[in-house]
Amino acid sequence: MIKFLIAVVLLISFNFHIFGQSYKSSYVHKGVMKANAGNYKGAIKEYSRALEEDPNNYIALVDRGLAKVELKDYHGALQDYNKAIKINPNFGKAFVDRAIVKKELEDYKGAIKDYDEGIRLNPNDSVAFYDRGSDKCFLGDYKGAITDFNRAIALKLKTEGVFYNRGTARYKAGDYRGSIDDYSKAIAQKKDYAEAYCYKGEAECAIKDYSNALRDLDRAIELNPKYAEAYCGRGTIKYDENLYHGAIDDYTKAILLKPNIATYFFDRAVAKYSLNDSYGAIEDLNKAIELKPQYVAAIFERGLAKYSLYNFKDAIQDFDRVIVFEPDHGKAYLLRGRSEVSLYQYESACADLSKARDLKIFGADDAIAKYCH
Repeated sequence: MIKFLIAVVLLISFNFHIFGQSYKSSYVHKGVMKANAGNYKGAIKEYSRALEEDPNNYIALVDRGLAKVELKDYHGALQDYNKAIKINPNFGKAFVDRAIVKKELEDYKGAIKDYDEGIRLNPNDSVAFYDRGSDKCFLGDYKGAITDFNRAIALKLKTEGVFYNRGTARYKAGDYRGSIDDYSKAIAQKKDYAEAYCYKGEAECAIKDYSNALRDLDRAIELNPKYAEAYCGRGTIKYDENLYHGAIDDYTKAILLKPNIATYFFDRAVAKYSLNDSYGAIEDLNKAIELKPQYVAAIFERGLAKYSLYNFKDAIQDFDRVIVFEPDHGKAYLLRGRSEVSLYQYESACADLSKARDLKIFGADDAIAKYCH
């Protein structure tokens, strides 16, 4: 699964206010020095003294909020940003920093609204465009994310993270070649960027460029031998090339590294089923469903494996569950109908086969002609 490098950018935070601001409290200066030294509790004390000196010092409020963010006191930081914005609603940085807190509190839509206002007040804030793009990625607005990343790059923010995230947005939008180009740019800036190698490999797999995909995934594993996603991605390539034993080996390595990822068990189950190991497939699918009880694809595949073993009664139970979660899952109706035929339940079988035909599932017409008179 492609991941986003969602950045919480504080790289210019504590020094931003020094230039061109009306407040020049010695306490704020001391707070900045302590914050830059990593003494956030001490910094908060200095900012609080500055606020005792002048309760309207919005710079002290913003910087105290940043120090609280470093200590993961997000609610306290939010209160400081709210006060700063009330005092000076034209201070764009306060909106951008508050957006970071809202992101941490999983209020992504609220974060984007704050980025919007921060960018309106400071339209050349490349970091704000970058962070807003990351949030849009998380919310599935890939087109909007790409636009924001483009703007950040145009404003000279050309870090490996920007190219990596834009590559991921392009991948999610189906622009695999564009994503490969961006991952390559990220790697050019950071030669040991294992994640970029991994997802570049997955993008290459999507366009069936398996030789380059294997090369990049091998490189990701070389850089990080405990990189479960890279093993899974390499397993998928081997599966696509019908190298089922090799695929199982890689999926097993991924599972050993991350035993609580349902998709790893599902992928290994599918590879086992391709080798006619239905019992092994069912074992893995049981684990996948245990980890993710509403995993419809796993429930269906388990029903299919049971069907292949002529365990029609249990197969029907799985197809029942699939249809509860996805009422228009045509293949589940088809296989439930075929299972019911095998149990001589012709009335319900024909109803299911008719539903499969209505959903335009291949094979439904032939089954109806054979079993339903």
